Amino acid sequence: MDWFQFLSSIAASLAWPVAAVILVHQLRGPLGKLVPLIRSMKYKELQIDLAAKLETVEMEVAATSTPTPSSPDTTGFDALAEMDPRAAISFAWIPVQKEILKMAEKEGINAIDAYSAEALVKLLRDRKVIPVELAEALNELSSLREASAHMDERAVTFLVARRVNRMCIRMIEVLQKLQQGQD
Repeated sequence: MDWFQFLSSIAASLAWPVAAVILVHQLRGPLGKLVPLIRSMKYKELQIDLAAKLETVEMEVAATSTPTPSSPDTTGFDALAEMDPRAAISFAWIPVQKEILKMAEKEGINAIDAYSAEALVKLLRDRKVIPVELAEALNELSSLREASAHMDERAVTFLVARRVNRMCIRMIEVLQKLQQGQD
């Protein structure tokens, strides 16, 4: 084999990989613009459809609560959601989790015995402190928060974060009304 044949075989071996790299490089701009439109992701057996999950949770929250005429100030939340919608969703969930903990403490449930908010919700549901529909909505909302934390940062938008925040606020109101009814 002479040098010409050697170089020819190297060029033939590298042609497709180099073409693929050039194609990806050329399409990175248009593909980057499509990533924020992605509302679902699938990896092996795990599939997350953020839009469908959000719709489901909104319907469950609407079924378990009545909207209140006054809306809380969301200026700080909006600023966070503009910078990082995934962090804003996690931030919106914290007061919901605190209300769940409050309810559990009132019922004598030791939060240390439950390793997650979902476990506390199950214990509260089993003791008939919260209705089954509310427990399902809380678990879906928690699952949505968890899914959004693991999605690509461009896939979770400001508007999604605001919708989740509204649901969290309504969920807190429902939990507080339930606690007032128990007193």
